[in-house]
Amino acid sequence: MAAIICSHQDIERKNVSFTAQIVAMVRGLEKEQENPLFVDPYAKELAGTRAQLWLEEKKLNSPEYLEYLYFFLFHAELWLLINL
Repeated sequence: MAAIICSHQDIERKNVSFTAQIVAMVRGLEKEQENPLFVDPYAKELAGTRAQLWLEEKKLNSPEYLEYLYFFLFHAELWLLINL
């Protein structure tokens, strides 16, 4: 029987979804802002390099994009709360 590898033991993050890695990286980038909304001290380290490279490639790690992302996520969550 093969051993089960938990996500915190998966150094290459093979068992963690790419979306989760991107969200963790964005949370990690937030703490570098001038007035961060929150500070997640482990997020950037847990995200892995794949998410960081993807955000850099797409130029999505700019403060303007992060503001847009938070605006979108807030309104999406608000819509879900109202309509569900």
